[in-house]
Amino acid sequence: MKAIFSSIVLLLCLLINNSCKTNELGPGNYTGQEITPEQRMTLLAECTAKYTSLQNEDTAQARQQLIAWLKTRPEFIASGYDDESQNAWAIFTDGRFVMFVDNRPQAPFEDRSGRIAFENEQITAPASSGARETELPDTKKVLLFSGMGSAFIDTPPELERIFAIAKTGYQIKKERASIDNLKGVGAETAVFYLSTHGGRIKPKDKLSIDGEDFPDALIGFWTTDSCTAANEAKYKNDLDKKRLGYMVAKYNEPTRGNPIKEAHYVITQDFVNTYMSFGKNALIYLDACNSYMLDEGGDVWAGAFINKAQEKKATYIGWSKRVLDKDAYRSAKFLFDRLLGADYTSNNPNLGIPKETPSQRPFDIDAVMTNMIQKGFAISTVEGETAVLHHASTVGPDTHASLKPSIAYMEIDELASKLTIYGIFGTDPGDAKREVTVNETKVTVNEWKSDKITCTIPVSGNGAAGEVIVKAYDQKSNSVPLTEWYIPFTWSETGKFYSRTVDVVLHLRADVHRYRNAPGETPKPIESPDVIPSHPFAKDSKATYKAGGSCSYTCPCNPGQFGVSNKVIGSPEINIPYSVDASSATNKFFAIYGWDKDRKVLTVFASGSNFDGYKNQEVSGGCTEGGTTTENTPLPLAFVISESLNEITLELPFANTEAFDFRIKKGERSMETIALEHCACQDKSEAPIKLSWKDTEARFAPTAKTAARLASAN
Repeated sequence: MKAIFSSIVLLLCLLINNSCKTNELGPGNYTGQEITPEQRMTLLAECTAKYTSLQNEDTAQARQQLIAWLKTRPEFIASGYDDESQNAWAIFTDGRFVMFVDNRPQAPFEDRSGRIAFENEQITAPASSGARETELPDTKKVLLFSGMGSAFIDTPPELERIFAIAKTGYQIKKERASIDNLKGVGAETAVFYLSTHGGRIKPKDKLSIDGEDFPDALIGFWTTDSCTAANEAKYKNDLDKKRLGYMVAKYNEPTRGNPIKEAHYVITQDFVNTYMSFGKNALIYLDACNSYMLDEGGDVWAGAFINKAQEKKATYIGWSKRVLDKDAYRSAKFLFDRLLGADYTSNNPNLGIPKETPSQRPFDIDAVMTNMIQKGFAISTVEGETAVLHHASTVGPDTHASLKPSIAYMEIDELASKLTIYGIFGTDPGDAKREVTVNETKVTVNEWKSDKITCTIPVSGNGAAGEVIVKAYDQKSNSVPLTEWYIPFTWSETGKFYSRTVDVVLHLRADVHRYRNAPGETPKPIESPDVIPSHPFAKDSKATYKAGGSCSYTCPCNPGQFGVSNKVIGSPEINIPYSVDASSATNKFFAIYGWDKDRKVLTVFASGSNFDGYKNQEVSGGCTEGGTTTENTPLPLAFVISESLNEITLELPFANTEAFDFRIKKGERSMETIALEHCACQDKSEAPIKLSWKDTEARFAPTAKTAARLASAN
């Protein structure tokens, strides 16, 4: 009764006061008329009831009826409809405002199960991890806010699962989108996500109340706080300064097909400016209708968030118009899945996201957004109007925001024992906040750039090969194997009396996995511009040489000389030095390799000559007077590992790369024979040459789990 009486008194005051205008919006100044909390609660309840009564009407007709009804209410000095945001609005006589939003069509009832009861969770903010100089977010705190009731899909729990699957170093917290929780968003925030309702007021004419101009465009986003008299008192200052406003929209759906409209508070850009802040390079995602409108209103709202990030460096994501609830949900899952490389899809076929085969590594925001457009996850059509998911970034002109380091591929330089890793890494965070490991062994970082890291690694032993992981602060990259082979060759030359053998072991290290340059692409091998061998094998490659066999012979002497009897004994096993540099390969052996374009076939070339082998010779008698003598003379050697003596290379295909079998299968080649003079003054004979090699297993070869791109893959 008291509320009705107050409304009547207010109406009389408005009719008597000369400064009052009609509730049609027109240019000019208005004298604000105070509305008590009780009056406002009564009016909001009536607005909610009226709006609810129209929910079964044709959409266009319902809007007209609502606005017509608003214009009959003396508590409002202006009301209207925003064509872009497609919501009705009204302005109270005291300058506060209310929006009427019905712009997020619901997903089917059966797709909204499994909601998390926030009330049962303890809300504690994790400690800040400190500032970081990188394109990665400045801190570790991830806040997943939900402003939606049971009438809508609960997105944060699914996003939390994606972060968990990706095994990030972030600290995840789900929050209710309450006013107090939103006020607590501080500079330790790395990722801010809010699923809620959004609306806008954009009067066509200028409006001033008590000499204060009403904003040209005022955007509001729904909180979980209901409008009550107690909250009116608690948030009076924020409401008066338009940091908060009111919105009537759907919230809960206690029975199927009967969603309930409620009056809640909304936050505005001034709320963000006053209370909220974010870490450097933060990712801010407002998953709401009209959260990034393509006129000046959208820039105001996006700018409010970006300007509150440390050094004003952040990435903002939002929808240009109204969005379907299921589209908003699936787009959020797709974006975070591709940013984190989680490769997650839900069990619900209606709301799942496509799974890449093979799974893929994390990508930056620009690459992910491009892929979302290609796959149709960046649009949503409601009543013939298409909303587009947009993003804006101030991280830097030459950098892209990302959530995890990401390895694309690697190359090895055996001359310098250097491993170069290509991918997405951000600027150098410094020695204390970065790490590269090879098979869980930390290696020395020589250079760190946003797209390339160079490390010194040992030739053999711990850290020489295995899974490579880049870590920036607490965020680990995907895992990519540096694979290795020890390939055993035997080169043998066998004559009638004598044989020579060279056993060679070539140590090969390489990245042979397939990778993507962009999300959604078919994985491809690392490009090899020329199949001709040009890369040296590892420095611990080795070869041994041994000559064997014997023969006895007597050479006739010239007239007047004695006869001579000789015996060849052979030589001991000798290690042949290896050179990785062809220019210094004299008296050493030299070996290089190359690839076919798909890195399925290895091409090998190795050669050596002039080794210090020996021919041991006993001489009895002689052509001159004297006794028995023994002398050691060099037994020169030249060997080549190639297809034949007339070919440059030997091709070694992997067993089956499609089945992740990178084994080199055993084989042999019969090469041309050469003429050998086994014993002095004996006839020369043909010495056939054979090249053979054994089965060679690949250590740390790519596997199906390697393709999952996760550091945790085993």
